[in-house]
Amino acid sequence: MITTFILFNFAVILSEATTVQYNWTIHYAKYNPDGVYHVVIAIDDDDGIFNFLGPTIRACKNNIIQVIVHNNLPNESTSIHWHGIHQLNIPWMDGVSHITQYPIMPMQSFHYTFVASSVGTHWFHSHIGTQYADGLFGVLIVEDLEDPYEGLPEFLLTMTEWWHRYAIDQFDILTTHPTNHHHGCAVFLSGIMNGKDRYDCSLIEQPLLMLNITGEEQNQLDDNLICASHRPYGC
Repeated sequence: MITTFILFNFAVILSEATTVQYNWTIHYAKYNPDGVYHVVIAIDDDDGIFNFLGPTIRACKNNIIQVIVHNNLPNESTSIHWHGIHQLNIPWMDGVSHITQYPIMPMQSFHYTFVASSVGTHWFHSHIGTQYADGLFGVLIVEDLEDPYEGLPEFLLTMTEWWHRYAIDQFDILTTHPTNHHHGCAVFLSGIMNGKDRYDCSLIEQPLLMLNITGEEQNQLDDNLICASHRPYGC
């Protein structure tokens, strides 16, 4: 009876509120956010536009946010946690895999629907493994149109540590038995702001093929590490 009442209330909210919709496809991509190409996790939005970091979600207070997530990672499950959003009475939309939902398996989809109840600047991120360290995160903004500061200029800034290996491989290195080359201190190699930075390729200690190449050309080079620091800000 209580469960039925909760679902009925949520259905009433859905029928009366404005809905903001997103349709995402999560996939691997070869990209050079700081000049060094390697595998990242990216999101293509409704228009098929590549996003790294993830696309920004904007909604007004009490809007309904709907996000259909297609997991095109061929060998990884995923889920998305909406950090800062209070999933009142709908914990199955919280995106915590194995706790509030089953993971989204490879080549499967999940439809998230929740109320933009918490005003402010939040973020969303993968809640499986180290995926958000590979770029599977983004910004979620809930605006209050009655806020006296609404409409003032704003500048959105995201910052994150960055490595030049896929994050789960970096994790494996950091958790091996200490040697002269491997240790448990997670010292990041680079930092990216709003998904971009510059890295000095001369600091990399392994052989590199230095080419000003496109992402399409890089896809033909398998897992070879490419550094193109002269290419500005990952363009």
